[in-house]
Amino acid sequence: MNLQAQYNNIFCATHMGDWYEKLSQSFRDTANEVLAKADIDPNVSTSNNYGTVLGKGGFSVVYKGKLDNGRSVAVKQYNWRTQKKEFTKEVILQHYLGKRRVFCGVQGPSVAIGTLLGYWVEADAPMLVTEFVPNGNLSELLHGKSGQLPVSLETRFQIALDVAEALVYMHCSQNHPILHGDIKPSNILLGDKHVAKLCDFGISRLLCMDNDEHTGFVIGSKGYMDPVYCETGRLSPKCDVYSFGVVLLELITRKKGIDDHSRNLAGMFARSSRDKRHELFDKEIAADENIDFIEEIANLALDCLKSEIEDRPQMKEVLKQLWSIKRSEILRQERRLAELRERRIMTLREIEVMLRGSGFERFVTKADIDSIIGDPEQESTSETFSGKSDVAMGKVYMGRLKNTPLIVIKMSVEVDEDWKQTFFYEMIMQSRIKHWNVANLFGCCLDHVDAPVLVYEYGEMGLHDALFGKAWQSIEHPFTSYVRLQIATDAAEGLAHLHSFDMVHGDVRTANVIVDVFSGSKLEMPRISTFPAKIAGLGTTKLLSLDKAQYARFLTENIHYKDPHFLITGLMTKEHDVYGVGGVLVELFTGNKIQMHDINTVIKYFDSVFAICHHLEEIKELASWCVAPEVTERPTLAKVVRCLHDILKDQRRPCPCPCKSMH
Repeated sequence: MNLQAQYNNIFCATHMGDWYEKLSQSFRDTANEVLAKADIDPNVSTSNNYGTVLGKGGFSVVYKGKLDNGRSVAVKQYNWRTQKKEFTKEVILQHYLGKRRVFCGVQGPSVAIGTLLGYWVEADAPMLVTEFVPNGNLSELLHGKSGQLPVSLETRFQIALDVAEALVYMHCSQNHPILHGDIKPSNILLGDKHVAKLCDFGISRLLCMDNDEHTGFVIGSKGYMDPVYCETGRLSPKCDVYSFGVVLLELITRKKGIDDHSRNLAGMFARSSRDKRHELFDKEIAADENIDFIEEIANLALDCLKSEIEDRPQMKEVLKQLWSIKRSEILRQERRLAELRERRIMTLREIEVMLRGSGFERFVTKADIDSIIGDPEQESTSETFSGKSDVAMGKVYMGRLKNTPLIVIKMSVEVDEDWKQTFFYEMIMQSRIKHWNVANLFGCCLDHVDAPVLVYEYGEMGLHDALFGKAWQSIEHPFTSYVRLQIATDAAEGLAHLHSFDMVHGDVRTANVIVDVFSGSKLEMPRISTFPAKIAGLGTTKLLSLDKAQYARFLTENIHYKDPHFLITGLMTKEHDVYGVGGVLVELFTGNKIQMHDINTVIKYFDSVFAICHHLEEIKELASWCVAPEVTERPTLAKVVRCLHDILKDQRRPCPCPCKSMH
């Protein structure tokens, strides 16, 4: 007996008591075989001692469980005595959808409809077992209690596409349409990368269109139910279309289908003028370049919400229109990118003329950049500049040119007229910096049309990788307290030199300190260090300051290293750099990452390390002085350098350290 015949026999029977016997043996055996392997965890057991509740509905409660192979599942338990019919329908519908999907090989629903793994009928209450989707549902994504996280317009549109494809499959891929009957955000689960999966088919119906069989007993959700269905009690595929239209509005407005004041989103949007509708759009996505895209989605939603059922499109027409909207948006993006490319090329050429006219000569060709980078897939994994290679300023690469270690930054800032002057002055200033303890600008390349590429000197290793990675393993020298003190002194001297030019670094931490290995060829250095260090990352924060999105990202990255006063005011001052030096000292002499703790918590670890360092207490006090809550109480970089030099001269000299007398 095929599945459709099973359905007809079961649901056309006068006596529902024989529903279980009318399920085919193979169908039952297949399901029970899966469920027999279910290892329901202590929170989900047949004794009804369920602890992990995923959701509750009118017919059932959903719990979390686990199979023998470790796969998480959702277990939906029905009220056995009152919901035999609903349970039977859902088993048949979901099993039918799964079988049709396999045999037809339809790609869309394979990622859009939650998979039924089996069912259980041996307990007092029947259960369905389906795949567990761990990333919540669309309602939680848009209106979650933990605060609204950013959700891109592209992500929202893809969710709409996934749901539309699932509904088209249900409506059109079998002889008898399957209606969902309760399309709403809480019934749209989100898998990896926000792939949408429809769930809760408990009130779905098979429609026998040959007999014009419409059922009037469907429970829906207020704000999403078709008003025509509410009046007539007649369910049709257009009811799912209406509900989908409400979901489309919810995606672009981030407002609920019906809010806490009982205001209906569909009615409110339909009655609004074009300008008022724009005010309803979610400001997070309603940028000027997105308005045409959002308007097309809104117009499609209004077509789905038309009061006359005959005027509404079929679901397959809705899906076709969604794809048409996507193609239109792709064309718009291509046009915008072409225009942006032309503007960037023009701006970069203007910058080059300005720099050459001022005597700037540090130009690097695209061929040089390609030779430095070598394999473009080999991005830096060092902690330099950001702690990762893809950062607010762009992509970071490491390489060599004529045996000189260099680091390359492909900037990602918007190259526009406002940014042009900032970049010009920054390049002029950086080209004038010449100091052993500053990773100086090697050159810039303006041949890349995306944005300028900056090239800086580098060293053998980054300090962060030396402390917390494997960089020091290749050095045949212990990482002693004296070596660490040398490195701290070098970095402080480099910063003090910048401050003498009234230049602020803005991002001082061990990730922006680089260490070299002295080879004996740098005799002209004022003080020969075994491991000379340089401060790196100069000027990159300055170049981000006019791009709000990039700068906002910089503020949220590596937040544990940033001066609390700076996070409040947004002003980069010399005192902010001093705070960073305090952080460098803390990580150097405790071996603990600040990013794992509050900086004052890490300072306490000074007492348990480097017992052989006779001036550890003075270094601890200097670090505490640098991170003083009141910026006016912090020392200048010149004072920090003098104090470090005095400690470096003789670690065996008795206390007190000169830094105590400098307060």
